[in-house]
Amino acid sequence: MLILIHLLPFDIDDLIKYESIVVTDKDYKIIDVFLSDNQQFCLAGYKKFLIPDKLKKAILEFEDKYFYYHPGFNPFSLVYSAYVNLKAGSVIRGGSSITMQVAKIILENKGRNIINKILEIMLSFKIELYNTKNKILYYYLSYAPYGYNIRGYQTACLFYFNKTCDNITWGEATTLAVIPNKPNIVYKPILLKEKRDLLLKRLKDKNIIDKTVYDISVREPISIKKISIVKIAPHITTRLYMEKKGFVKRRFIDDSIRSNVIKTTIDQNIQRKIINIVKPYIEGLREFGIKNISVLVAETQTGYIRGYIGSQDFFDKDQGFVDGVLSPRSPGSTLKPFLYALSIDEGLITTSSLLRDTPVFFKEFNPANFDRKYRGVVKASTALTDSLNIPAVILLNSYGLEDFYRFLKDAGVTSLFRTASDYGLSIILGSCEISLFELVNLYRGLGNYGVFSDLSIFEKDSVNKRLISSMASYLILKTLQDVKRPDIDFYWQSLLKKPISWKTGTSYGLKDAIAVGVTPDWTVGVWVGNFTGESNPLLVGKKIAPVFFRIFDILPGNRDFEFPSYDSKIIKICSKTGFLASPDCPEVKEYPYPKNAKNLKKCPYHKTFFVTENEKYRIKNPINYKSKYHKKTFLVFPPSIEYFLNKVGLEKPPPFIDDNNDNELEIIYPQNDIKIFIPRDVSGVIQNIKAMAVSKKNAKLYWYIDDKFLGTTIDKHEILFVTTSGKHKITVIDDNGNMVTSSFYVESNN
Repeated sequence: MLILIHLLPFDIDDLIKYESIVVTDKDYKIIDVFLSDNQQFCLAGYKKFLIPDKLKKAILEFEDKYFYYHPGFNPFSLVYSAYVNLKAGSVIRGGSSITMQVAKIILENKGRNIINKILEIMLSFKIELYNTKNKILYYYLSYAPYGYNIRGYQTACLFYFNKTCDNITWGEATTLAVIPNKPNIVYKPILLKEKRDLLLKRLKDKNIIDKTVYDISVREPISIKKISIVKIAPHITTRLYMEKKGFVKRRFIDDSIRSNVIKTTIDQNIQRKIINIVKPYIEGLREFGIKNISVLVAETQTGYIRGYIGSQDFFDKDQGFVDGVLSPRSPGSTLKPFLYALSIDEGLITTSSLLRDTPVFFKEFNPANFDRKYRGVVKASTALTDSLNIPAVILLNSYGLEDFYRFLKDAGVTSLFRTASDYGLSIILGSCEISLFELVNLYRGLGNYGVFSDLSIFEKDSVNKRLISSMASYLILKTLQDVKRPDIDFYWQSLLKKPISWKTGTSYGLKDAIAVGVTPDWTVGVWVGNFTGESNPLLVGKKIAPVFFRIFDILPGNRDFEFPSYDSKIIKICSKTGFLASPDCPEVKEYPYPKNAKNLKKCPYHKTFFVTENEKYRIKNPINYKSKYHKKTFLVFPPSIEYFLNKVGLEKPPPFIDDNNDNELEIIYPQNDIKIFIPRDVSGVIQNIKAMAVSKKNAKLYWYIDDKFLGTTIDKHEILFVTTSGKHKITVIDDNGNMVTSSFYVESNN
């Protein structure tokens, strides 16, 4: 008989098929529950083997007083039940022990007959043979039917009482004890109350509870109505469920997550506060045609995700189900800080270095600043905080497109599906696709002083990679704290209560607005736009400032980044240009630089000349000059830069006294090898091309296109011309015979 019992193809572990996938926050509080495969809710895997003492006493009194003493079934109870049923002429008493009811659940309630009863008894023996009494009791309470599509006491607590079972009352405990016997009683609250009160009286009569507790408990109203679970982070919980079930490709779940209870790093308190900030904010933008928002909040040091808003509302009709945190979109200008940090380590710049801001052309790519202005040169820190495009593109060209692309890959960006050359230099302006998740991960790496690892929704160790030096990271982090734009000064002063290193981004075509920032404690990313992809003139990064700052405001901590003296060395740089001081630099200052960075390039702009005593002329050959002269240092920029510096009163070197042939020519546009697309107007006429050149003197310039004379210019050297599609050459000659040429390509629409 024992061998036959042992060979029964049923086991208590078969009950796992009833379990729901449960997602909890960092404190093990439930934030989402999903239907099991048989379309039921069951929290059996949640807080295993923890049965409230009140419920334990109530269920034993109601169902099986001798549970801890019988071998799986109570023969006296079975005999007595048979007698009662025989006398009544129908089945009015079951006589099943708790173990037998577990067996019945395993057998899926195959019906009341003698064969099934024998099968239940045999399976009960097997269950008792391989499990402790407490485990059997737990499994009964965890898988017993509780009406509707609810199984188990923990599930019933959640769906009926909107709480966990840690602090249930005696009234609730006795209610939970009597329901499994007749689950449909949940639809009959009057009968349920009568049954509950009878059990309370039995507990009082046996001195398990006193009269005071009894009086309070019987006055508790019966309000059994299935409620809906509030989903506070549905995008990430749904994603985890889909990955666990194998419905989508795994991104967060791995083989180490075997339980049906998935504990995340979400902080329920932070999550609710963010929701309260986001909802009214996006409601205010709806009237302007902006419908969607996404937010991600992570701890800077650990990388644990504490807040996750995939959209303004998972159930919103405006594609609220879309997860904007994981959706790749243009990052706008938010990648620029990493290029500047990498360029510091490469020895290309300091934050004080002057960067070129003039028209520049890389074949068909002609970057422009957002304000369509040129500054000639601009400090690197200003170029970054003002988000100027031209200096960033020129810097990327110097640093290396392939190297920057490789950095993004190494730092955890997985959404780049094209090659570096396919993206081109415009990648630094946002011509690629990066998710908010990856962007927050990048800024967290910067906030960790250049050490990058993956964000995590689970508490686990991560692999760290140093990609930027601590000192370069610090210099850029402090620069990003100076992002103070006039149109958001009010919000900066009134909302920002902690030092944040932050950057905004706006995608091409005004389709995405992004703000991302980092402190030693927190990294926050906010995206605003439309999941449908339409553009909107209000979709610029600075418009996110109010909601962005409010999210930072509700996060604890206000630490600032500490100076990494361990990774610092002092170098002497030119006070004017920000490059390594050369012997010609008149003013020098000390600058903290990464200890292991490549050697910084020397100042290329300071040059020393011999000048006459009145400093009106330069002298090329002082040995032949008979009057007094001395040395003087000037900032000397190339003609194409100087052209845009005239308005700021730059002191130019005086002309040579002994050589009139010192003129320098440079064609600003069209530059060599560029490709120009020229449209036709409405009448079909090809539009003009405007050529520009600069000269060190106010010389008269002669212009030629394909060796055909165009005309002359004086002072302002700009000229319009029309040409056909194909390759062309423009030539400029000054009145001293100096000549420059540029070859370019023209395309026009037919």
